[in-house]
Amino acid sequence: MLANIFLSNYTKIPDVILKRYFYPTDIVIEPIAGCNINCIACPANELKRKTGMMSYSVFKKILKIIHPKYIDLFFMGEPFLNPDIFKMISYATKNNIFVKINTNCTTLERDYKKILKSGLNIITLSLDGLTQNTISIYRKGANVDQILSGINKLCYARKNSLSNIQINVRTLVFKETEKELKDIIFYLKDKGVNHLYFVKPILNNWGGKKNFNAEKIKPSENWLRYSKKPPIPCPAVNRLLITWDGYMLPCCHDVNGLNSYGNIMTNNLYWSKKGRKIRENVVNCNLDICSTCQRSTNDKIIKIY
Repeated sequence: MLANIFLSNYTKIPDVILKRYFYPTDIVIEPIAGCNINCIACPANELKRKTGMMSYSVFKKILKIIHPKYIDLFFMGEPFLNPDIFKMISYATKNNIFVKINTNCTTLERDYKKILKSGLNIITLSLDGLTQNTISIYRKGANVDQILSGINKLCYARKNSLSNIQINVRTLVFKETEKELKDIIFYLKDKGVNHLYFVKPILNNWGGKKNFNAEKIKPSENWLRYSKKPPIPCPAVNRLLITWDGYMLPCCHDVNGLNSYGNIMTNNLYWSKKGRKIRENVVNCNLDICSTCQRSTNDKIIKIY
């Protein structure tokens, strides 16, 4: 209720108050732009901005500037491909920052021990099928045996460690995975996974990426993701996304950095007139990226356990 009142009156609140009491503390930091597999709806390997990896020194500088409480340490790429990722996690958690990561699980076999030792708070594992045929429909280049082996090792090792990491699994529901949902539940039953989510995938037009096979793979009507105009006011204004090279973006749909607040290291425009205008447009869903945003009250996310 209070959050809605705040958002509804955002354009009337002067920046001097916003800056003091409402500066985003829940942020997204992109360790890497680019990925080792090609998911058919994800634009990570087709970005129109420069790609690369964030350095550990830049990561530390960002945290000293913003002082966040929560970090989603992933965006347009597989975070564990950055060789400094574990130093980043450890630095953040030692400074009492809550860190979450999503992974495509392709490096779990290699990294599961480091993940448990890093202090990471939540890891969300993408598991979109139990067979190679199903995995390959959505995640081109992923190996199901490698993924399942990594999940097994991570879950087993956590049972025998002092780690308090929360392990979640996220399954995108498209036509073929619908057939395997019961099998996925059974497979994970004794793994000690904290939460399993069944989620509708974005099948088309995320970041402008066209998927011409979307109609062939979309799930049944109960799982369709509707392309309705998102509800206003938009809560994305309470977050801040920082790309691997320091550019500040307002929303995860702005994958190509079309509405940047400037660079946090050299040209921070967040509190400028330009920044104010962007933030007001975010709240009112008036940015160009809002027309393709598929966030709506019809999104279907089922928490199984």
